[in-house]
Amino acid sequence: MLTNSVQSKYQRIWDSFQYESYKVENVDLDSKVESLKNEAVKKLNTPRVAIDLVYCGLVLEDDHSLSSYGVKSGVTIHVVKKNLPQNAPRGRALSETEVQQLVVAFRAFTLSSGYRAALQRLSRPEVLETIIAATPGLAEDPAAIAIIQDPELIVHMADPDTVRRVAEKHPSLIEAANYIAAHIHEEQANADSSQAGTSTGYSYSLEALSDDEEMDTSIRESHPLSRNTSYNAITAAQLAAAIANATNTTFNTNSAGMPSTPTSSGNVITNEMFSNAIQQALGSSTFGGGAATPNRSEDRAYRKRRRVSENQEIEDRLESLILRVGEKSTSSLESNLEGLASVLEADLSTFRIKILRILTDCAIKMPEKCTIYTTLVGLLNVKNYNFGGDFVEYMVKNFKESLKNCKWDAARYALRFLADLVNCHVVSAPSLLQLLDNMIDSANEDNVPQVRRDWYVFAILSTLPWVGRELYEKKEQSLEHLLVQIEVFLNKRTKKHHNALRVWAVDTPHPQEEYLDCLWSQIRKLRQDNWAEKHIPRPYLAFDSILCEALQHSLPSILPPPHHDSYQYPMPWVVFRLFDYTDCPEGPILPGAHSIERFLIEEHLHSIIEMYHLERKDCAAHLLNFPYKLKIPLEYCIVECIFAELFHMPTPRYLDIAYGAMLIELCKLQPSTMPQVLAQATEMLFMRMDSMNVSCFDRFVAWFSYHLSNFQFRWSWEDWDSCLTLDLEHPKPKFIRETMLKCMR
Repeated sequence: MLTNSVQSKYQRIWDSFQYESYKVENVDLDSKVESLKNEAVKKLNTPRVAIDLVYCGLVLEDDHSLSSYGVKSGVTIHVVKKNLPQNAPRGRALSETEVQQLVVAFRAFTLSSGYRAALQRLSRPEVLETIIAATPGLAEDPAAIAIIQDPELIVHMADPDTVRRVAEKHPSLIEAANYIAAHIHEEQANADSSQAGTSTGYSYSLEALSDDEEMDTSIRESHPLSRNTSYNAITAAQLAAAIANATNTTFNTNSAGMPSTPTSSGNVITNEMFSNAIQQALGSSTFGGGAATPNRSEDRAYRKRRRVSENQEIEDRLESLILRVGEKSTSSLESNLEGLASVLEADLSTFRIKILRILTDCAIKMPEKCTIYTTLVGLLNVKNYNFGGDFVEYMVKNFKESLKNCKWDAARYALRFLADLVNCHVVSAPSLLQLLDNMIDSANEDNVPQVRRDWYVFAILSTLPWVGRELYEKKEQSLEHLLVQIEVFLNKRTKKHHNALRVWAVDTPHPQEEYLDCLWSQIRKLRQDNWAEKHIPRPYLAFDSILCEALQHSLPSILPPPHHDSYQYPMPWVVFRLFDYTDCPEGPILPGAHSIERFLIEEHLHSIIEMYHLERKDCAAHLLNFPYKLKIPLEYCIVECIFAELFHMPTPRYLDIAYGAMLIELCKLQPSTMPQVLAQATEMLFMRMDSMNVSCFDRFVAWFSYHLSNFQFRWSWEDWDSCLTLDLEHPKPKFIRETMLKCMR
């Protein structure tokens, strides 16, 4: 099967919405690659020199046979368009004067009162079109356009090292930056001149600022170049002295302090001469106008403080950029990733450790954005192979420390991240499989707790949805061997705990599966579907033609730490099931119990509850803003997950009242659907009361009475009047009686 990518005018990336596949019949696997490429040329109507065939990350050479690359029937071969040489403008080395001019312009711009409003205007389409039209070559540079569109990126032009690096790779961005700085300075000058009658050039009204600008003002008050410093405006005498200093010409001042005619004709004044002379003139004057010579040690200390302050500001800005990537934006995710990768690459020499730490923290603490950050690491690995190696080493170290410190969720997220780096051509597939084999060996150890063995198998299975397809295409036999080992382990495993953790004593209408058995069934179903799932976002597919050219890193040999009696492992659980697709009305279909999408959705919802359980309003808002809410019956999934936590045996993770508070907030935020779904769930729980676990029965009573007390005790009690004919000790009348007693308290 051949796949093709389509290039747009402004983005040299794969357009995932126009991804095409073609099936090629009767291919002789002993024939040359050239013959298959000819078929691709016919299908795509494109020149042979413009495409490459890629299989398992390797570019297929025309004079080699298909079988020599391991190609067999049914596999997918990618057709990648080459980046043919273009007559793009080449970067040039800027003179130091040009660099300083641009840096000074942008620093002055960031210190102006309205710089945030000006930055926001850059993201408007009409403003961007004007900049593109005024800057030759910018339209053909998507990374430069992405940087301009993001306010936090463009202000990095105030750093001299960044300007020099950008000039080499994105010359059009330098021209655009000059245009932007000149345009904003012109606006600022017009604004200052319109207010000249009421204020000086070094003051502004706080009442006229937005909240963001007030915050910026408070930060700038301590900045040595702030408008509210002890510097005076440049006087005529200082200007004359600066010009004299720059031209080696003597100016005389009259008694009024105004410059008189120079005694000799001046030379040509360069920008650098003028800037240095101005600094000398300002340095030789005090607030009162008298002369003063600054102490050299104080000057060095001031410069050091200023340098530290600027570095801290850049670090904070980089952290903000990395944390925010993937959020809603006017530009596409692919464009944002490309622009951010360019900015981070420029700052690697100065902030390497900081960037490594931030990316590692994001991988562990924001697992829902795993594929976004692996794509970013992949792009950085293409640009800087050494950084890619440093990051892999850093992540492996984090994985080992998490295992040693019993941080099981962090270890599982680190393993998932390392596995997804295989998709981004950062980590080699054989080295990942070796790590998974070592974990299987730990699961087969003797004389260790069952929960330890279970966790290692669970960590492997929960990682396969991300990397299973890639391993299937590259190392099918090794993957099958791994799955056989897992199946053998599960068949020998004892499950004495199962009955004690069940919510109901019977398996109708929904089986109550032990968590590893359920996940294994979901993985088997995924394997039957050729490892194709529909839930995980994969932005790296848009950059496959770029990422596949990068060199890969091999994971070092990682042996899990041996068991210690002080280690505490996660306890097993039974998967709670309340709904199936027949319980949901018309609309999106609820994934089946053994579909991998069901596992991924539930895991994501449980992670949201874990992150925000202390703030019920934030928790409810994030649950309802679930990324794939239009593709699933979200209200049913949320209610099922919350009751799964409430009825978790032997004890729930959090206080019972926390779940009740979440459900109340959900009903407030989604009054049109959530109360109806919750009422349906309550009715279903009541109907299955006969076989409910006694501990879960008590929690159900506590939750229902609390919920009624917040909604004026309204309920359709007549629907339950059939329980009046039952024995008083029957669970249903007992439930109503205990609920009433709690409400009266």
